Amino acid sequence: MISAIVLALFGILGFVVPRKTILFSLLFVSLWLEWNFPQIMGIRIGIIDMLVIATVLSMAIEPDRYFWIDTHGMGFCVFGYIAISMIAVWLNPDAGSRRLTQRIWEVYKAVYISLLFFIFVIAFKEPKRLRLSVKLFIVSSVFSACLGIVQGVFQIPLTIAAGSYADAYNNGALFIMSGDKFRAFGTLWAANDFGNYLMLPLAVAGALIVIDYDIRRRKVLIAGTMVLFAAFLLTFARSSWIGFATTAAVIVWLTKLYKNRMFLLGAIGLFVAVIILSNISGLDVFGRMTSVKNFRNDPAMLPRFIRWRYFFNRSLERPFIGFGTVADPATFEFFNYDAVSPHNTYLSVAVRRGYVAVAFIAIIIFKSLAMSYHVFKNSPHPFERAIGLGVFTGFIGLCLVSGFLDAFLEETQVNIVFWYLVAITVRLYHKLKTTEVSIDQGT
Repeated sequence: MISAIVLALFGILGFVVPRKTILFSLLFVSLWLEWNFPQIMGIRIGIIDMLVIATVLSMAIEPDRYFWIDTHGMGFCVFGYIAISMIAVWLNPDAGSRRLTQRIWEVYKAVYISLLFFIFVIAFKEPKRLRLSVKLFIVSSVFSACLGIVQGVFQIPLTIAAGSYADAYNNGALFIMSGDKFRAFGTLWAANDFGNYLMLPLAVAGALIVIDYDIRRRKVLIAGTMVLFAAFLLTFARSSWIGFATTAAVIVWLTKLYKNRMFLLGAIGLFVAVIILSNISGLDVFGRMTSVKNFRNDPAMLPRFIRWRYFFNRSLERPFIGFGTVADPATFEFFNYDAVSPHNTYLSVAVRRGYVAVAFIAIIIFKSLAMSYHVFKNSPHPFERAIGLGVFTGFIGLCLVSGFLDAFLEETQVNIVFWYLVAITVRLYHKLKTTEVSIDQGT
């Protein structure tokens, strides 16, 4: 009953005041999977579905209330990615045995998160809305991080899910680090996904701290960033650690923080604190990190090599449109019904949607990197420069490092944040280019 009321409320608000609803929904971006929502034709429907459907209907009925901007080619790439994804799911070899309505619903569920790109682009017309959306995104992430800290420090598999979904969450979401040690998973399904998720608010918050000295409540932001970082360490997600180390290094290099003595002292202090806390808690952070050097016998890396080889060969069987899923019966049987994931974002896209989709997602990532870097280097506003830097470095860590070791586009919250950051990057880039054109024309 409660979940039905929440769904109805979001649907009504999304239809009546779509921009405000989209903005407010970012406060819950880390909690999408925490509700026990009903199912339609065997597929769960949740807040994000109501948000997409209601806002699209509202914009279709009253298009004059909204306007589109030049996305500088990004909209075409996202549309291409969505189109090929829909084709891949529709032509799934196992789809013929399903009813037409179920096939249509499955096609929608394959692309509904990607549709958020267009909704976000339209929603954040005013700079103040965009600024507020970033704050809500960070606040939601800090809440999830607090839950992760409780899980990791006190070794309690605490969740805030309700009903039957909580049972599945508790049974399937907890990944044991080693022995009896729990890894923090926050409000996500697994620790590795939580690590990938936290990289993005950490990058954005870190860039804001370094660049935007005029930001209000700066001390609160610093405290929130420390909470995010503590939870990030407790995920013990090595691929995310490596990705964020790359992110942090690029931030330090581009902002020339390495010339700041206070920063160097702070970095040394943080390193010492991690060593002390690692020894006190018994959670061997550096031992887990250095175990990767023997990667061929490492219990986490060896399965990845097997999966990479299997899914690469699998992707070549249908290279253009993929299989529509990675969890087909043959794959489940091959892996003895273990959790099925290629542990590689681009192999996952290739198997699900084919290499045409891989090309589209690669173009989207590199266009986002180019646009965010342009905003960072050329925007006159510290906040916009910080967002540009945060997206640029966050995507380097997530997409160019961790993305080759984990499939981040398979995870709902990480996927939502990915498209959100792509959309606000396009918004900021369009604003900057419009200003530059006006200056060149002397207006």
